[in-house]
Amino acid sequence: ARPCIQLVNTAAPLLRLDLGNTHLHYGLVAPGGRNPALAPAEIGHDRLAHAAGAAVLVGMPAIVIDCGTAVTFDIVTHAGGYEGEIIAPGPALIIRYLHERTAQLPLVTDLTSPVTTAIGNSIAEAMPIGAIPGYTGLIQTLLDAVLAALSTRGEPSTPVLASGSTAAIVHQRLRQPVQDLPDLTLRGLAAA
Repeated sequence: ARPCIQLVNTAAPLLRLDLGNTHLHYGLVAPGGRNPALAPAEIGHDRLAHAAGAAVLVGMPAIVIDCGTAVTFDIVTHAGGYEGEIIAPGPALIIRYLHERTAQLPLVTDLTSPVTTAIGNSIAEAMPIGAIPGYTGLIQTLLDAVLAALSTRGEPSTPVLASGSTAAIVHQRLRQPVQDLPDLTLRGLAAA
């Protein structure tokens, strides 16, 4: 028999009615069930949906990287189900912050076009370089650390899934194979 995850979260009480009694039978355990340091009330429903989607699509363990306003990592393991997370500001947030907090930097809104150079000849070229290839370095460093920690704990080879508005461009620059699933949150909710 497969253990289950109960998608329960008190951080968003309006959504609790929809998800509070939902069970997903794909080998996940309740958040915090095997990791007493985890704060289940702080885990968003989208994060749990990512974990559920990952369990359905690739099994466990899995790492989900969601690249949106924030870049989040959701880590799901054989040993503990939803193990934990990492949260960092996303590329668009960094660009917006630079625009708001400096006198000369414009608001660059196109972060989906491929960056084809490593040296910008203008501010409009330089900012996306920092936001996409530069930011990918941060993601790669975090991913390397998570993979090393999971390996040390004896977790098998861990698939990496990407979701979110800038995932398609970011994941192409990572060293590990990454499966781009823009609808992972919806897939996870459908599976629940």
